[in-house]
Amino acid sequence: MKTISRGKMIKRVVTLAGAILFLIAVNLASAMDSEILNVVKRITHKKILPLAKEPILVNAVREANKKAVKSPDEIIQLDKRWRATEGIDEWITGFLNNACAYYLKKFQKDAARGERNLYSEIFVMDKQGNIVAETDKTTDYWQGDEDKFIKSFADGKGVVFIDEPVFDESSERYSVQVSAPVLDPDTHKAIGAITVGIDLDILAEQFVY
Repeated sequence: MKTISRGKMIKRVVTLAGAILFLIAVNLASAMDSEILNVVKRITHKKILPLAKEPILVNAVREANKKAVKSPDEIIQLDKRWRATEGIDEWITGFLNNACAYYLKKFQKDAARGERNLYSEIFVMDKQGNIVAETDKTTDYWQGDEDKFIKSFADGKGVVFIDEPVFDESSERYSVQVSAPVLDPDTHKAIGAITVGIDLDILAEQFVY
């Protein structure tokens, strides 16, 4: 695997199902083997986009959006509480053990390669970028200031965003995050987003898709 360097993001527009577009990080093609990159795109088309359309995800996001819109100050306080919590408390457990989270965990388990997860993490966000459900505890509660949400939600337009690969020093593994909009089936507008982490080492080692 080549060395990964961070760089500016540019739009590489590719027609996708319906009006959804692709956004690809500028260094992605040079940082990844082209065949692996193509596999990531196929996984996005065949697995991640259909997952984002599942009724259980759409309904979970709809329900989250029905709740009172949180003010910026409220979100900041909740995010601070989340980040300050060591381990998992009752509040955070609610995002890991709801019906949508169970569905994500099954999706993750079904794609596992032995004891290793092809999908290293999966989480769903509402229209403000707040966590709705997840397979593992994320670093932040609020994702609304990060590219994974900003670029995929795209002010309700909905775009698929493939971020640059990153190297996790603790696990010594490369991964890439793919983010896609959760669309309202009636309006076809983004009502939230989903992010899926893909373990690139599993793809490179096994090449079984």
